[in-house]
Amino acid sequence: MQFRSKSPEQVLADLSELTRKHRINSFEAVDNILDLKYIQSLFAGIEKNRTDYRFFYEVKANLTRSQIQTLYRGGVRGIQPGIESLSTHVLQLMNKGCSMLQNVRCLKWCLYYGIHVSWNLIWGFPGETEEDYRNELEVLKSIIHLEPSVGVSRIWLERFSPNFTDREKFPVLNVRPEASYSHVYPIDVDLAEIAYFFDYDMGDTLPPEAHIPTQRHVGEWHESWHGSQRHTLTYRRMSDGILIDFKRGGDRQGTYALSEPLALIYEACIETMQTAEQVAARLKDAKTNDE
Repeated sequence: MQFRSKSPEQVLADLSELTRKHRINSFEAVDNILDLKYIQSLFAGIEKNRTDYRFFYEVKANLTRSQIQTLYRGGVRGIQPGIESLSTHVLQLMNKGCSMLQNVRCLKWCLYYGIHVSWNLIWGFPGETEEDYRNELEVLKSIIHLEPSVGVSRIWLERFSPNFTDREKFPVLNVRPEASYSHVYPIDVDLAEIAYFFDYDMGDTLPPEAHIPTQRHVGEWHESWHGSQRHTLTYRRMSDGILIDFKRGGDRQGTYALSEPLALIYEACIETMQTAEQVAARLKDAKTNDE
């Protein structure tokens, strides 16, 4: 999916003019995606100039910690990443090009840096299984200290999207303009030509009832997130290990103490996901340095 982008210089000029003209400093980008080159060429420059802009942007979810940090320092306070699932298999069915762990990493570092995340869980892809969503629910239950999904719903069919254009991989049937268009436009307008959203049928997918447990969990997640019993998970370093503090409701809170080598394993996986081999190499290096 190709896109165009303005030069960083032009964006800065536009922001400056809008700020002077309207006396505002908060902006919501209507782009469908953030040009990753902007992270250094635009937002790092905004931080350097100490300009108090605030932004909302749509982004890809495979951002690293350093990229999210730069976005925050450049004024980004809200993002909509294309997370959409916490099942790597379902993400593959979507052609997303990212994994469940990358999506969790995005949520973690956005919470750490104070960036609001607007994200959704979607379903309805040919080849999905009940096991996919059982595993996803287990992941969701383990990250209730992170910002919850906005909701759980069937994927929308949008013009220009892969599931609209690639009918071989996404065999949608009975495609018709979304029902609300008929209440807005005159009867002589060809809705199929002007519609952006479409209703459709698709086989080899699970029924809506399969997603009730996930919908119930997300509802409870919202209650705790916006209530007085928000769940938390943080850690503190000690000279010979770390302390992990957790709070999962009023009567489920406490602290775990991890000493070496468990503490080193824990910290090895904080920045980003690591393979067992990478963690083993980290332990080996630490042992060599100690000697």
